[in-house]
Amino acid sequence: MKTLLIPALLALAAGSVAAQTTTTAPAPMTPPATTLQQAGGVSYMNGGVGDAEQRAMNSRAQKFPLQVILSGKNEQYVVADALSVFDSQGQLMTVIENAGPLVWIDVPAGTYTLQARFDDQNVARERTVTVGQGDPKLYWSIPGAME
Repeated sequence: MKTLLIPALLALAAGSVAAQTTTTAPAPMTPPATTLQQAGGVSYMNGGVGDAEQRAMNSRAQKFPLQVILSGKNEQYVVADALSVFDSQGQLMTVIENAGPLVWIDVPAGTYTLQARFDDQNVARERTVTVGQGDPKLYWSIPGAME
């Protein structure tokens, strides 16, 4: 009798474990945290792909004196292959790879030149901005950028 009871209990236990593993709901996916990054001595946040990232970045926007929003044709968000930031003397401060569509940059008040590069279509655009005066948002529409 013992020899029949042990296999039956093992089978019952295995069925119970199998039932638990097949009925357990997967943990909900959480969006990746948009984190503060640093390159060349410049702190920035980069992202904004999807609603969760946009909300995360917008919740911290007031801490950044330069907020770049990249768009292309028909005002659709775009991501640049690289966004370079130059100081008023033309010295490269940082290069942000895969930049956008939202890029929040922490720089002191002053004048900067931004260069967005889109290799797929050999598009590079420059824009000079003054930080510390007026609206920190730069809505930069680049019609030749790939969407």
